[in-house]
Amino acid sequence: MATTWADLEEARPELAAAGRALLYQYGLGLAFLGTVRFSDGGPRVFPIAPLLADGGLFAFIVRSFKRGDLHNDGRYALHTFPREEDEDAFYLSGRAELLTDINRGGLLRTRYLAERDLEEPPPGFEE
Repeated sequence: MATTWADLEEARPELAAAGRALLYQYGLGLAFLGTVRFSDGGPRVFPIAPLLADGGLFAFIVRSFKRGDLHNDGRYALHTFPREEDEDAFYLSGRAELLTDINRGGLLRTRYLAERDLEEPPPGFEE
């Protein structure tokens, strides 16, 4: 069974709070995503805007190398940007899963748009 963000909040509330603060230090979630390259198994790193909502860690990912990597081999590492005043950062790893619950996806879409003060999603978002 996968560990969720809600599980982290319950088991280690101070760590979850610190992680949330580092993920959202610029007003919306920003981090680096490490994946396993599907062509040869090598590592690859991308910037990403994760979303903490509904007790989980989510990302809307358009058709791209990072989405292909996660589809092929769901293992990932997520590392926040370090703070400007020191080198504090937050890291976690796991296995990505495709969200298939349409209702939950709709709630997450609403949260994503609200965090960015958008009325409409950016181009390609619906992919």
